[in-house]
Amino acid sequence: MKPLIFYVDDEPHNLTVFEAALGDEWEVLTFDNPMQALKEMDKKTPWIIVSDQRMPNISGVEFLELSMKLHPNAVRMIVTGYSDENLVVESVRRAKVFDYIRKPWDYDDLEKSLARGIEFYKTDTERIRLQEEVKKREEELKTRNNELLQMTVDLEKANKNEIKMRQELECWVPPFVLWAINDNKIKFPMKKDIVGITFDIINSSAIHEIKVKEKSLRGEIIRLFSELIIKHGGWRESHTGDSAYGHFGLFEDSQNPREAALAVAREFRVALRSLCSVNNISVECGIALHTAKDSVVDIHTVQLNTPKGNIIQKSFDTTSSDIDLLHRIEKFVHTLPGTNIIMTKDFLHGLNQKPENIIALGSHKFLGQSNMAELYLIPSDRVKPEDIDSLKQVSKAA
Repeated sequence: MKPLIFYVDDEPHNLTVFEAALGDEWEVLTFDNPMQALKEMDKKTPWIIVSDQRMPNISGVEFLELSMKLHPNAVRMIVTGYSDENLVVESVRRAKVFDYIRKPWDYDDLEKSLARGIEFYKTDTERIRLQEEVKKREEELKTRNNELLQMTVDLEKANKNEIKMRQELECWVPPFVLWAINDNKIKFPMKKDIVGITFDIINSSAIHEIKVKEKSLRGEIIRLFSELIIKHGGWRESHTGDSAYGHFGLFEDSQNPREAALAVAREFRVALRSLCSVNNISVECGIALHTAKDSVVDIHTVQLNTPKGNIIQKSFDTTSSDIDLLHRIEKFVHTLPGTNIIMTKDFLHGLNQKPENIIALGSHKFLGQSNMAELYLIPSDRVKPEDIDSLKQVSKAA
């Protein structure tokens, strides 16, 4: 196949001289209209594109820049009768010009310049071909590697330990419980001091029909809370449509579980406000924090023989009177404006540093609790002093 050269110049004489200067071993197409050249270029694959710089309506650099969109791998050259350093810089930057041909040209220099361009095109084309070949080989190797990995996975699934673990996973137990069972570190039931956190949407009936990104607003709020719990090393144990409960410290960890729970409460409050601002809605929650002493941690199993086989369902939960207290004190702040964080004295004293702007609410007696609970509040920016005074006066059972 002969090398194909496109030459564009608005002066017909230059086109004739250019074509006559080249031998039969090259195919040359000349154009006095740049737009016609682009139209023809869409049908053919030129090796070299040569353009005069000074043409009416469009410069050579502009034309070569347009040609790059059709044939980015073609070698581009520009013909100019002027010595302009700015043109050199501009043409390299915009059109990736390979060489310059000076007017009036010397036939030997012209032929040598074009020969260099053709050689470069051949080398570059071969480079691209080799790159594509390497890419194809890499894809084949990747496919083969994935097949080998899948075979490894399939073999591992045949292992008894893998089968046992898969059976446990099918029972829907929290991941950290599975890890503990696998390492024989704990036995259920067990008792443990845990740090609990819960929230409940205030006046939730007003948001039942509201959606965010085609999902229910309540579901989006649950998702935000759950992500923050996991982010800080805790576990969201349960949720209803309007509230959720999570905890920290079930297993030893380097992070203070109270600090982690407080971080979730603060970040959740900020995320809730951001969600409301972006979607032009109004939602407020009560958030409660408490240390639940001697909570019972257990896994409950339900087994039933059915026509389709033996079905086993397992559930994990933590229970104690302190966890009940956690949910009750959360309701205590529902009368306050905004999203407020309430905590017990036990929780507060376990923090490394006392939070700023915390307000003592005094001791209160709650239904189902034998002892008074001393409460503290991190108020929202909507809470006024008179709101706090009113809350402090509450003495009857919540």
